[in-house]
Amino acid sequence: QGRTAELVSGLRAWAEVEPSTDQRNALLREAAELAHRELSNPELAADCYQELIAIDHDDLDALRALGDIRRAQSRWNEVVGLLERQLEVVVGEERTLVAQAVGQVYLDHLDDPRAAIRAYETALELDENDPATMDALEALYQDNDRLEALRALLERRADAAVDEDR
Repeated sequence: QGRTAELVSGLRAWAEVEPSTDQRNALLREAAELAHRELSNPELAADCYQELIAIDHDDLDALRALGDIRRAQSRWNEVVGLLERQLEVVVGEERTLVAQAVGQVYLDHLDDPRAAIRAYETALELDENDPATMDALEALYQDNDRLEALRALLERRADAAVDEDR
């Protein structure tokens, strides 16, 4: 482990002076993976991933890896922030899944149903017929006495069911 720690330190030092952004990213990614896998040092790995994100704000792999570390540490506010960053970067159907994940963290870990509702409403804007999003919103609207929103959601579901039957 001593040699691995020295290697991680050396990779980070090299990354500081490396002129090529691509090479710097590769060095930091290698340092992060070694720190996490070989040294079992998630905080050191997180530092490396944060350095990667500072270089490339849209590095989806680094955002996900740092999010996984923070999730394992139950640092939920940071997890939400990283998921919200991912929401800015991902495209297509994955955006819905990330928005749902934001809502789930707000609901399950941060006890913030209003923020959970906003996140699930974002997910519904991204995929207007997603049943998991509708189920989550239906429960949230009921639990938080959002009756007008619940009525609109149920009408939307009914309209979608009628359209499917045609």
